[in-house]
Amino acid sequence: MSDRLAMWQAWLPRQRWFAGKGRPATVVADTAVDVERTPSHVVRVHLVGVSYDGTSTPTETYQVPVVLRPAEQPASAGALIAAVDEPDGTTWYAYDGPHDPAFAAAVLGLLAHDRWDVRWAAAEVLAERGDLTALEPLRRVQRQETDPLVRQVVASAVARLEGLAAASGAETPP
Repeated sequence: MSDRLAMWQAWLPRQRWFAGKGRPATVVADTAVDVERTPSHVVRVHLVGVSYDGTSTPTETYQVPVVLRPAEQPASAGALIAAVDEPDGTTWYAYDGPHDPAFAAAVLGLLAHDRWDVRWAAAEVLAERGDLTALEPLRRVQRQETDPLVRQVVASAVARLEGLAAASGAETPP
């Protein structure tokens, strides 16, 4: 699909977190930034603007993490958003980022970023994702973080994941 606005128009309303359910929503904008690019994948974050009043000005903006793969991933079929045509003429397969290990790895890498706000956001994303494999890296960051506010957010992320681990009966190292 070469028209990204149409792609988001078809996909967004089906997401449980989409706030526009039951309202006439129109996707009016899409801006993207690549977080990581390798031959096997691209981790990209889209800012998708939605309008409810029929104008071209977004009423809401959604931050949508995506992992692009050069070939379909049959094991991840449920996370497929669409096939997308890139400006260079290649076709990639866009997957809902939180369902792809490349997304988690990229976010884990952001925990070491120089900017405190990037580390903060990475910790929140990892906690929200609920991936218990992020627990140990978050514990390490919590021990090493020098910014007290970021350390508090990381501690909250650790507590949330520890709670999920306990609720599921998963064993985690102390």
